[in-house]
Amino acid sequence: THCFYGDERDHEQLVEYFGGEQGIPDSVFLDAQTLSEVEDDRLDFVISAHVIEHLHDPIGSIKNTLKKIKTGGNFILVVPDRHFTFDKARPPTSLEHLLQDEKDGGASSTYQSYFEHVKYVHPLFDAPIPEDQIDSHVRMLMNARHDIHMHCWNGAEFAELLRNVLINGQASVAGHTFIRNENKFVIRKC
Repeated sequence: THCFYGDERDHEQLVEYFGGEQGIPDSVFLDAQTLSEVEDDRLDFVISAHVIEHLHDPIGSIKNTLKKIKTGGNFILVVPDRHFTFDKARPPTSLEHLLQDEKDGGASSTYQSYFEHVKYVHPLFDAPIPEDQIDSHVRMLMNARHDIHMHCWNGAEFAELLRNVLINGQASVAGHTFIRNENKFVIRKC
């Protein structure tokens, strides 16, 4: 088996992000939204853990990943459950929102995602932002491209997303389990 680790960060950025060299794998640059660095029908499996909630177009990402997997291969997708994370006060990301993200790459919903972060997540870690300052704080985070959960779901909500995305029979959910604070889905390419 040949496995590789992909990340949008280079080795130095990974060392900084994780606070040291220990356990940092060799990696290749990989765009989690498109996987454009990988040939179609090339991989036996992809494991993506705690990534999809950060992407601007989750539906596009799922479809792009399935293109890279061989028929019969698996896409293991680990998604934090909003009820057990700092997203617990946020509303779930609706299917309509995600379908619009697929059309415009998330351009029309970026402000909303940062707004929800500032309004519902930020107060868990710091003092709430006064209402009259929320807009400026949202714009500051957006301009800095601050890494946040752009979307959030619980297991049932994400399963519903998958039912709608996989409707063309390209793949099916082969398994789903909840452990501690995350949902693990196994998607098998048909």
